[in-house]
Amino acid sequence: MVLAKISSAMLACAGLVLCIGLMLLSTGEANLKPNPLFKAGVSALYIAALCFILGAIALPHFKQNLAHYFARVSLFFILLLGIIALSLLSLYFTADRHLSWSFMRRFLLEPSLFLLLISLYFYTIKPSSQARIIYALLIIFSLQPIFTIGDFIYYGLANDLSFIAMLGSYRPMPFFFTEAQTGYAFFLIISLSLSVALFCTKPSKLALLLVGLNILACIVANTRFLHICLCVIMLLPAILLPYRHKSRILAGVSAVVLLCGVGFYYVSAHLSPRYNLAAMLDNFTQVWSLPPAAMGRFDNNCDSVQHCMPESFPRDPSLIWEHSSLNRLAMSKATWLGILDNPLRPNGFGLGLFAKNIVRIFGSGEQIPYYIHRHDDGSILPFYWTNHNGILYLWFELGIVGFGLIVWLHLWLLLQARKLYQCTSLSTISRAFALGLSLSILGLIVANCFDALPNRAGTLVLFLLFGLLIALIAKCGHKESA
Repeated sequence: MVLAKISSAMLACAGLVLCIGLMLLSTGEANLKPNPLFKAGVSALYIAALCFILGAIALPHFKQNLAHYFARVSLFFILLLGIIALSLLSLYFTADRHLSWSFMRRFLLEPSLFLLLISLYFYTIKPSSQARIIYALLIIFSLQPIFTIGDFIYYGLANDLSFIAMLGSYRPMPFFFTEAQTGYAFFLIISLSLSVALFCTKPSKLALLLVGLNILACIVANTRFLHICLCVIMLLPAILLPYRHKSRILAGVSAVVLLCGVGFYYVSAHLSPRYNLAAMLDNFTQVWSLPPAAMGRFDNNCDSVQHCMPESFPRDPSLIWEHSSLNRLAMSKATWLGILDNPLRPNGFGLGLFAKNIVRIFGSGEQIPYYIHRHDDGSILPFYWTNHNGILYLWFELGIVGFGLIVWLHLWLLLQARKLYQCTSLSTISRAFALGLSLSILGLIVANCFDALPNRAGTLVLFLLFGLLIALIAKCGHKESA
């Protein structure tokens, strides 16, 4: 009796500390400024895992439950172990083994450990406790759009800017967040996906309000790929979920989206280079045909060979392409060329090693992205340490086998989440969570085509959410086989 009470208390403590840890991780990893809350968040996850282990020891039939758990989700962990194995193999090919191992430990091994422990914890507790934790997560993530809107208003008032002027200049950086704005977009994608899923699963005024707040936060965030993700996530339920007159509604929505896209194409010709989609599409073939080192001839930032590769000179004044998107294009092509050099070869785990690894493969040739940092000894590295294309980089760092395992793993999660959404034995909030995480995965896939996220804080959060989803998959499968 005493052991049962102690076990129950430890499991309750684990849930509380888990939520605290997720809230602290939502402030980001120290990047642009110090963040003591991040380390506290990681420590909270270790404490939550320890509380679970201590509480699970006294549980009856725990070993039997473990057998049911792994029997249901064994494929996921087999795929994860395969990815880890390819990451270890990539240490042989990387330009910096010590740094690559450090990235592997922080971005794969530690998150995988938390995923397993938190998943087992979530599988162990009662459905009512599971629902409370999901509600807590929804509240935690919903704070992000609220803070974004508040920070947007404060920024405008402090700088005496109109709403229209703010849309072109504001970059979200609430007082508690410590990373670059693209890292913050990760949390807005999660929050938007969960709010849309909640409304689709059980429409209510509160759910509609959350959706509205998230839409507004994504619009004012002034991050282009986040605007694209917003459109994708809002359209996905219309494509994925069953409802009356689906074919007619989809045809109408598709027509509206097409008209809006064509309209923006023509309007963008009169906007700043940052949003001039017409110029980008019209000149894409011309720019892509060049080697990455030569693309800088269209970038106003290329003022000397100190900052850009010699192949980018002389400049071509007939076309001006905005620096951020042009450099992303150059880095994506450099990554693709690195893949084609040997599609099977894993080139070293760690997004932060792109610059070193691409130089390791090609030296200082024309396959290097044009925007560079030139060292005192004459050696060069790409200026940006990531390639800003997370999808391509997964193939680059793990080879085609590792990339295939990652694709398989995510497809399995999406298919299982679809079954969960249709599982009548689950609570409404659990079904909403399954749909919300599916929307998050698809939204993040789109986002990673234009940038490389999440970073360490986001990686930990995403692996924890995967762990909760896997627990629900195992739980539902256990009930169906019972």
